[in-house]
Amino acid sequence: MCRGNLPPTYRMKRKAKAMISFTVYGKPITQGSKIAHALYDAEGNPRLNEHGRVIIITREMCKGLDKWRRKVAAAAREVYDGEPMAGEFQLFMTFALPRPKSHYGTGRNSRKLKASAPPRPITQPDTIKMARAVEDALTKIIYNNDGQVNHHRLWKVFVDNWEEPYAAVDVSPVTE
Repeated sequence: MCRGNLPPTYRMKRKAKAMISFTVYGKPITQGSKIAHALYDAEGNPRLNEHGRVIIITREMCKGLDKWRRKVAAAAREVYDGEPMAGEFQLFMTFALPRPKSHYGTGRNSRKLKASAPPRPITQPDTIKMARAVEDALTKIIYNNDGQVNHHRLWKVFVDNWEEPYAAVDVSPVTE
């Protein structure tokens, strides 16, 4: 995977011990937007905590997040079966998303991109929110806590509509 145009001194500091690489097929799901609501009792009254405040419950907005995290975790376990590691990590992730149908011609040109079609996705979903879902799925599998990840390189690319979307993930411990 391309590491970009990092300054030479920065690139030299980030030597990895061993790279763990895997691909998860399916449309990447985002994590981060939440819905909050009060918890109610059987009579419809808001439940209160020991301090007399209303108990608020939050949940993720994105449907399919739990299933996506399980797919990511399963893919990681296929390539890494050790204990979660200590130390500092870097993540390189590529999220391949399906192109909108509006990027293609019609009829016999249905597999040809229009000249106006952008080369890469520049709209929703947010790259950071997709990365957050993957990062959390790897907790207790590759590393103990996602706070151990201190360097990210993220890309969003398109796949053609007849190809399967995916997330390609490279995780590596970092040594100075």
